[in-house]
Amino acid sequence: MLKSRACLIMLSLVSLLWGCGGGGLNLPNVVNPPNPTPNPPTGYRVTVTLNMNQVYEGEEVTCTAEVSPSVQQVINWKQEPSSPTGRFSPLSGAVVRWHAPLVERATSFSIVAYIVVQGRTYEGSSSVVVLDKSEPPQEPPRISIDWPKGETVVGAGVLLTIIGTVSQGSNPLKELVVLDSDGSLLQKWPISPGDFRVDLSNFGSPGRKVIRVRAVDSAGLYGEQTIAVTNDNSLLDEEAREFLKKYSCVAGTNTIRFGNLGTGPYTKPVRIYLIDEAANYRNLVEEACQFWQKYCGFSFEVYTIHMGDTAPLPAIAIIPKFNEDPGVVALTERGYANTYEVAEADISLYKGWLDWPQNTQTGALTHELGHALVTASEIEEFGSRCVLWPILTDYRDQVIPTIMQRAIHLVYSYPPGWQP
Repeated sequence: MLKSRACLIMLSLVSLLWGCGGGGLNLPNVVNPPNPTPNPPTGYRVTVTLNMNQVYEGEEVTCTAEVSPSVQQVINWKQEPSSPTGRFSPLSGAVVRWHAPLVERATSFSIVAYIVVQGRTYEGSSSVVVLDKSEPPQEPPRISIDWPKGETVVGAGVLLTIIGTVSQGSNPLKELVVLDSDGSLLQKWPISPGDFRVDLSNFGSPGRKVIRVRAVDSAGLYGEQTIAVTNDNSLLDEEAREFLKKYSCVAGTNTIRFGNLGTGPYTKPVRIYLIDEAANYRNLVEEACQFWQKYCGFSFEVYTIHMGDTAPLPAIAIIPKFNEDPGVVALTERGYANTYEVAEADISLYKGWLDWPQNTQTGALTHELGHALVTASEIEEFGSRCVLWPILTDYRDQVIPTIMQRAIHLVYSYPPGWQP
């Protein structure tokens, strides 16, 4: 019988190898150097700008397309919906004019520019509202996307979190709609003005493409943004394995994970023990657990015990150290049953944690659970903040990117020490 040096829970495991969980969550003014961000997938971005975003029927709109990186390829144009039909002049080129069709009421159109390179289509779009000549001006909704940034690899069993802001135009907002590149509906949600956060689980047709995110109002007018994705299960697996080799391996290529003590894939709930005062924050711990359950499928059981009580392994302990101020707000230490398996993780909460607002307290707990469940490394990946980034100042942006999700799914689908 050994006592954990951090939490004093009596352990029923004879041999524990102790290691730090990769550093705690630092205070906002502490900066740790990030890991290098990998190069994004190669491809082309098509940007469309219009000289006007609202016209009356019969008027013309000047449409300009820019392709980055530059490529010698014909730029073609189309409108969506395709009816009533406007007219492009010329039919292709970097700059064209679009003659607005006759409409019966205010109607939003997407003006789409696209190129085809080696059999793949890359497109960009901008929206315009066409008014009947008898109508007063109408302002469509406006939408901006904060996440994801850049091209994202998706596939079966992962969630693509979309974070952004929408503002109301002339009419009340109705819904947020995501469309596949062929115009088919992927998913929709009710929407109200302000910040939004939704999870896309249906990615439609396979391959590299652009999906459209539209804020639609009660009159059918909309504003939209596009997100570049590659829907490819094999590529997602490949990049997930590379992620694991970089962040969650020891001895070259062997993965580490929270323990099931050598019995194979982890199927039991993860036990979490709240020590003494930590029990007062059970609701915040459960919120952090829900985050990991949503993205990665973990289930949890949360218990309240006292310092010195017996607790079976594997387990995670939440330990209050509110009278201590070591310069970090939280710190995770991990105890290993063997080289590849975490048998115990102790999450210490310090004085600085109490000074944070509730949502950031939950974010800190979520971050530290990541050190216990996934990897001891601090991660800044894919050009944005992720759940294990050492400093998180806006927990609205806290997500697990799709490649990390698949990586975690893989780790927990094989026995400890699996080689990706």
